[in-house]
Amino acid sequence: MSHATISVNIAITPASVVLGAPCSITLSATLSHSSPITIYTWPTVFNLDLAQVRKNFWCIDLSNNDEPVRLEFEKGGKRSGWISRVLGGKHDQFFVTLEPGKAVDITAPFILTTRLNKLLVAGHRYRFGFREGECVGNWMHGTLS
Repeated sequence: MSHATISVNIAITPASVVLGAPCSITLSATLSHSSPITIYTWPTVFNLDLAQVRKNFWCIDLSNNDEPVRLEFEKGGKRSGWISRVLGGKHDQFFVTLEPGKAVDITAPFILTTRLNKLLVAGHRYRFGFREGECVGNWMHGTLS
């Protein structure tokens, strides 16, 4: 059986952001595989609330000689090491099923623009992306149902 591959696109809406104004980040994931898989998103970029405060993304200031912007500012929440795959459990929110060739959108508020520690500078241009080595370590063939 071939390896499952997930293609991911990042979109920030609106594309031109006003600092302090709400905006959103969307990850659009498309599976390249012969059958559905279900991924566990807790420690991955697909858990956008956690990923935006950890080391899952990078950002550079294009207006300041590609100076890196330090994004992470906390370790994030803890969860038990055991993952429950039983429906109706406390971990259900962290499972996402991907169907071959069908895009799944995961959207959350983009907190970088509203942070109190003023990481971004008005009028500057930035490039944002995944850190090298991002992967989904816990997944299974099929769906949860």
